Amino acid sequence: MAPIHDKDVLIIFPGSEVTHVQYGLPESFTPPSVTIPSVIYKHPDGAENHFSAVEGTPVSPIVAGKIVDLPAFCYLLRVIIKTFVPIGASPAVLLASSIHWTPLQIERITQFVFQTCHVPYFTIELSSLLTTCAYNCQTSLVIEVGKEKTDITPIIDWVPGSSMAVTVEAGGDTVTQSIIDASSSDISGPLSWDQATALKKSGIYEVFNKDSDSYSRFFGEADTTNKESDAGEFDVAKIVVDGKAQEFVASHEKTKAEDGEEGQNSESDLPNHERDTNFLEYDGMKIEVGSLRFQGTEDLVNKIVDGVGIAVSHIDSIPARQDCWSNICLVGRTLTIPGLKESIMAALHARYNIVRSSTMSEIPTNINTPGNQTPTGSGSGAATPIPGSGASGTPAPEGYHDIGHGQVPTYMRLAKISEHFPEWKNYKIEDTPFLGAQIAAKVIFGAAPTASDSLYVTRYSYNISGPRTIWDVYG
Repeated sequence: MAPIHDKDVLIIFPGSEVTHVQYGLPESFTPPSVTIPSVIYKHPDGAENHFSAVEGTPVSPIVAGKIVDLPAFCYLLRVIIKTFVPIGASPAVLLASSIHWTPLQIERITQFVFQTCHVPYFTIELSSLLTTCAYNCQTSLVIEVGKEKTDITPIIDWVPGSSMAVTVEAGGDTVTQSIIDASSSDISGPLSWDQATALKKSGIYEVFNKDSDSYSRFFGEADTTNKESDAGEFDVAKIVVDGKAQEFVASHEKTKAEDGEEGQNSESDLPNHERDTNFLEYDGMKIEVGSLRFQGTEDLVNKIVDGVGIAVSHIDSIPARQDCWSNICLVGRTLTIPGLKESIMAALHARYNIVRSSTMSEIPTNINTPGNQTPTGSGSGAATPIPGSGASGTPAPEGYHDIGHGQVPTYMRLAKISEHFPEWKNYKIEDTPFLGAQIAAKVIFGAAPTASDSLYVTRYSYNISGPRTIWDVYG
């Protein structure tokens, strides 16, 4: 079998709102070259499964990660392949998928790609696995924050733990709704859905640690700072005796006005989080916004933290559990909100992280706990000295193997993208799974033919086994 060239690789990464497309792998991986709306149109004639790419009733084939209209989704694939692949080319297609796609849908897609689009090479990979490829983590915990929901998937030794995955019914829309709910008590007044969405995506909306002294005034705590300084000491008696009271009053009012103007100028120069209010530019008007621009993410963060605990509790292996905590992959367009990633990590640490002394440990156990409400190694009866550690002075018994702490995590951290991809260094994290798709495509389609036969479906293998052959390669 002839090798597959990088120029013939087509990556399709569909989502509920947009689909990323790239035809041809560049020498140095770059962010997606084309992004199109995940929308096609049902033809005005009303015929079933009669679609158009330009006119008619808009149809969204994917909603909340689920394929809700399979014929429409297949038509979208057909339009993409026909648009980007030159006539006569032999494309190798990598399609990113979601844990919410059903086995029947995956087989039907495989059938459509080979029989209708006449693609010679094809594979489908889970988006969570592609995310792990971007971060080069063999074992990790992938948290994909979407528009309507959040998927939390453990990856163990490059194998997605789909049976351990948890879906939280909260995402970017949760933040929007929380902003609307809180807007009635803000200086901005009640906001519409579009206005709240605009605020969420604006440069003045951010998340910060409410325990920080510099931000405490936005959480109902009294500000004892005397904002209006004295205008200066003066001799009242002398002013009255000299008959210059009117002149003094006029001069004093002028000074106050000038000071107020200077105060406004200095306020506008302050960073967003140090200002009492800021302005949202919306539809040709300015909306003054108070502390609302720092509210609205609490419900989302709490639900994600709850979901993570459930997902990790499904992992039986204690070392694998710790590896997941050590490689947390946070992705999704909602996470472009400044401070949201840090807020999630702080909440996870506060809820689940276990602090213990260096020479004390619980007796190794297989009790399946994510880390919350577990012994910390301090206090009476909570910890046992590790044999041979020096804590008790006794040597380790024969046959003893230190398998580590019985309960985890003892630490947690965010995974980082490899520095080998400079074009992605300052790119927003919502699209890093696409980098993983590029890496996976290079490995899957770029290996020697004899080594890669089992990594993708060929037309030959499809003709022999049919759509079910996709399960030989599906990630």
